Amino acid sequence: MEEKIKKSVASAIIMGMIIPLSSLIYVRKGEAAIALLSFFIFAILVLIFTPITYFATSMWIFLIIIGIVLLFSFCLGVWYAYSGIDDEDRMKDQGLWVSAYIVLALLIMVLSSYIPASLFITKDAYLDFAKNEMLIVQENPELKYLRVFDYVVFLDEGYDESLGQIIAVPGDVLKYEKGKILRNDEPHDITINLPMQSWIVPEDIMLVKYKRSMLSNNDLEGEGVSEGENRGTQPKPAVQKINETNTEAIEENTEEVIEIYEAVILPTGRIKSKALYTLFSTNFFNIGRSLTQNAIP
Repeated sequence: MEEKIKKSVASAIIMGMIIPLSSLIYVRKGEAAIALLSFFIFAILVLIFTPITYFATSMWIFLIIIGIVLLFSFCLGVWYAYSGIDDEDRMKDQGLWVSAYIVLALLIMVLSSYIPASLFITKDAYLDFAKNEMLIVQENPELKYLRVFDYVVFLDEGYDESLGQIIAVPGDVLKYEKGKILRNDEPHDITINLPMQSWIVPEDIMLVKYKRSMLSNNDLEGEGVSEGENRGTQPKPAVQKINETNTEAIEENTEEVIEIYEAVILPTGRIKSKALYTLFSTNFFNIGRSLTQNAIP
């Protein structure tokens, strides 16, 4: 009986955990690794051409199948390392398979950039979102498909990605009346500095509501502000951030930090994506819910 040459199981485990499918190449099963990589490419092509309407379902199927394939290949690589490889496999020239692996891996990276949607993970609780929810977002959405109450990912003043909700779109009329802000003659519980008493939102501007933190003693002293409360006809600026000095003051003086929702006048060029569906949430009833207010093209 032909004696098999065993490989290091520890090496197979480490390689399989760091680089997907590499444990198969380690045990001289390069053709299996290439076949599975080709399957990945096929799955990504399916995602690229999947209509956005069905993207949530397709993404779940994609993640489940890819997870099963990766787990199978990992276990297969570890098993071959443990049981050993025969002389026929040991004599194979792996250079061709390694080169093919690198080329296909690069191709997967390029194709992934053409997937019309991606994932966004919420940093903390926001409105009806829980912390660390995974949202499917449509990259670079057409502005004509953005509606009031849609959720978008935008770049804030520090050019960090933030999640916000659209509260006014181009053509909406905003004005102050009796200490309140009206949008198209409907009251809106927002805080925003308007350029004038009555203002029509320009074509390249949207108003987005988002959550921010501020020091109660410094920023809101004597105002008794609560979420959604109006602060008169001249509200504070829409975007403010806590700097390091303020953060240190929290630690030294134990000042209270409160979270409020305010609006920012946002150039449409800073809107990166539009939230479509909740892919995963700690709240089971949120999984799979639609987040858009209109039909998706």
